[in-house]
Amino acid sequence: TLGVVLVLFSTLCLICLITGGLVFSKPGEHVRAFLHGAFGYFAYLVVIGVIALGVKLISDKKSKLSIKTWVTLTLAFVLASIITHIVTMSGTDLSFEEYISLSYTMGQGGVSTSSGGGFVIALIATPITSLLTEVGSYVVLGVLLAVDLYVLIVGYINAPILSGVKKKEKFKSSYVDEKIEDLQIEGEREYPIAEAQEELSPP
Repeated sequence: TLGVVLVLFSTLCLICLITGGLVFSKPGEHVRAFLHGAFGYFAYLVVIGVIALGVKLISDKKSKLSIKTWVTLTLAFVLASIITHIVTMSGTDLSFEEYISLSYTMGQGGVSTSSGGGFVIALIATPITSLLTEVGSYVVLGVLLAVDLYVLIVGYINAPILSGVKKKEKFKSSYVDEKIEDLQIEGEREYPIAEAQEELSPP
């Protein structure tokens, strides 16, 4: 049920993002403005990600990606969103409330005027820039993103190799077990039942 609700709701949001008010008139425009204000340039990716999650819940299939891969992917997305947001909001000298408000209102005009990550990412980016300054934020976040991508790429490259080794070992073990079951002991003979009964019957 949750999967169906997520797919339907996110699909409607995606239609609003693409068409604005062409399909749903004023409500469609308001939904698009809210999503751009909330997530900025990454509104489409967020909505598509929720659709994918809903499809996964409906199909009830286990993901082939490990928890480590999901964490690194999510972290890469968040780091890229923060960096993009800081770039688009560069040079603004505002209070926390004004910064958050501007991050949201910039998205009201659509993608062309959106802040990088909307007010959601602004909640994370504001304390980071206040603590590290913009230049320091670029350096620290850039290094973290590079390390995260390195871990992701190395894990992706090694995964097929490790899975191939496991499959090979499993095949060998099953092959050996099968051969052991079919192995006949030397000297073993098969007697017909009738002949065995005659030999055991008293004269």
